[in-house]
Amino acid sequence: MTFQTGVSPSGSYTGGEDAWLGSAWPNDAWGYTDWGCIIGTYGGTNRGLVKFSLTGIPGNATVTSAKLRLKVCTITGSMTIDAYQILRNWTRGGATWNKYDGTNAWTTAGCASTGNDRAATAAGSVNVVTGDLGNWIEIPLSTGLVQGWVSGS
Repeated sequence: MTFQTGVSPSGSYTGGEDAWLGSAWPNDAWGYTDWGCIIGTYGGTNRGLVKFSLTGIPGNATVTSAKLRLKVCTITGSMTIDAYQILRNWTRGGATWNKYDGTNAWTTAGCASTGNDRAATAAGSVNVVTGDLGNWIEIPLSTGLVQGWVSGS
């Protein structure tokens, strides 16, 4: 099953959200923009946040594979993109480098505290190179982790 706001599982799906955190703009919320991409190098350290409502998937469904597709907007050189489970209930319009919902601070700025802000182990990773600019890349995700989300654990 694919989740993309306004596209899938139906044109009325609105359960996807994203936000962008930038250390160069620590108090600015970038979740209100619909840039259509999340990966980029814009000065300082940058992190993207994405989340999806899994409503519509039965809790007893079996996850056989999972991946996160992201568009590469800017890149200088090559890098590894790691995807982590976010442990805070961040909001699209409130997430900044310093705060996860516009009011409450991340334990460590930039969603960097493992075990508090994000999981310690990456759910998946992929290497990205300058030739990927403008392309969609796929990060294979831990099926066990995604199975837990679907099952509600």
